Amino acid sequence: MNNRCSNCYFGDKCRSLYACDDYSPIGELTGEDVDEIIETKRQEFLRDWNKYIEEHSY
Repeated sequence: MNNRCSNCYFGDKCRSLYACDDYSPIGELTGEDVDEIIETKRQEFLRDWNKYIEEHSY
């Protein structure tokens, strides 16, 4: 477990050596944490949406 994972809700269940996309911090989130999560998920959505459009456009 890496240092970031020690503060993750799933830290005791996950055995990854690297921080994953499902990181969920324990405790209250700061505004910066929320902004980071929103931006990460926004980029993930756009990547998946573009892939979908490419696969399903005629």
